[in-house]
Amino acid sequence: MLLAAGSLYAQPAGTDPFLEWMDRIAQSQLANREKTIADIRSVADAERRAQSVRQILLESIGGLPDYHGPLNPRVTGRTQAEGYAIEKVIFESLPGFYVTANLYRPTQAGRHPGLLLQAGHTQQAKPEGQRLAANLAFEGFVMLAFDPVGQGEHEQTYDPQVDRPAGGWSVPEHIQAGVQNILIGQSVTRHFIWDATRAIDYLVSRPMARSGRSNGGSSGGG
Repeated sequence: MLLAAGSLYAQPAGTDPFLEWMDRIAQSQLANREKTIADIRSVADAERRAQSVRQILLESIGGLPDYHGPLNPRVTGRTQAEGYAIEKVIFESLPGFYVTANLYRPTQAGRHPGLLLQAGHTQQAKPEGQRLAANLAFEGFVMLAFDPVGQGEHEQTYDPQVDRPAGGWSVPEHIQAGVQNILIGQSVTRHFIWDATRAIDYLVSRPMARSGRSNGGSSGGG
C-alpha cells in the first residue's frame, strides 16, 4: 500500500483543461491590451482609453448606486484632546446602510482643509490611522476616518454568541461579501467606493471643512 501511494505522488501532474481554457482567454486579453496601449499616440487617445477603462470597471462592479439622498448623520459621542477633538459619527451611504466614522477636527475656529483617511485591510479599521489623523488635526486639518464594509464597527457577519464576525476578520468577510455580490452581477467594490464617496459628501457638509479635499489610503484603502 505504501508503494502504491508513493507511485501516485511520483506521477506528473496532469493538465487542467478548464485552467488552460481560462489561460487562453487571459493571454488573448493581455495581447489586445498591449496592442491598444501601443497605439496611443496623443492626449486624445489617452483620454479615450481612460474613458473606456472607466466604463469597463464600472460595468465589472455592477455600476455605482444612483442615490444622492440624505446622509442622516448623527454624532454619537465626542472626545476632547489638547488642540483637537474626535467626534464619533454615523451616517447612511444608502437608505438603512450605516457607515461608522471618526471625525478629527481642530479646536480652533475657522475653515480647514478636509482629508478622507481610508483604512487598509485591518480589523480595527478607522482607529488604524489615529496617530496620523490626530497629528494632522492638531496641525489644522479636518480628518474623516471611516469603517469599510467588513471591518471595525461595519462588520457584516458579527455573531454576538462568539463576539466576533462569523465570516472571519476583514479579508475573509470581503471574500464572502464578494461572492454574494457576484451572484447578483455586482462586486463588493461598489460598496467600498460608494461609502468613500458618501464619506466625502459628509466631510464637505461640515462647515469647518473646506471643499478642496484629498483622498488617500493603503492596502484596501488604496
